[in-house]
Amino acid sequence: MSFLKEENTLSNKTKQKRDGKGIITHNRNEMMNTQLKYAMRHWAMAVSVITVGEGGSQTGATVTSALLFSLEPSIMLVSINRNSSTYRSIIKNNHFCINLLNANQRFVAERFSGIGNFRGQQRYEGAEWYRMVTGASALTNALASIDCEVHEVIERYSHALVLGCVMAVNTKEGISLVYCNTEYGQYGSKKRQM
Repeated sequence: MSFLKEENTLSNKTKQKRDGKGIITHNRNEMMNTQLKYAMRHWAMAVSVITVGEGGSQTGATVTSALLFSLEPSIMLVSINRNSSTYRSIIKNNHFCINLLNANQRFVAERFSGIGNFRGQQRYEGAEWYRMVTGASALTNALASIDCEVHEVIERYSHALVLGCVMAVNTKEGISLVYCNTEYGQYGSKKRQM
């Protein structure tokens, strides 16, 4: 596993400057960040739960930022907040599993997102799980469970990009759970069209 550490940090302080008329204005980046957050709310994304750890040290998070990075070799990418327990556990355990949720698994997404203040092992309650090759948990009836061993970690700003070598994949048919504009929805058909 290799690490690329953050080299430059951005200040979280709002920079102010005076315009030509003596009026103090906020840095353009603050307004752009607000617009970007609003724009991203409209980006419909598949919902996944990242699971990591074994036994009493299990934790995980709901994400919309998991994707295929490379097919040859098979590498997945997930973006995780560096201050989260999930990130610390990924680094400690050197594995994670991406569970692509079906439309009936919204309750799992909510538990792993922190709704109800569930932590660690509590997030796994109320659903059926099984172990993958790395020891990470896979959700029974998830559309896909992709078991990964950490290959590389790139730390930048508030998040880390975690690249994982795919060790095992399980798939099922169904309809995807998606998240858009602060709401859950569904997309897809039950049968594959080829």
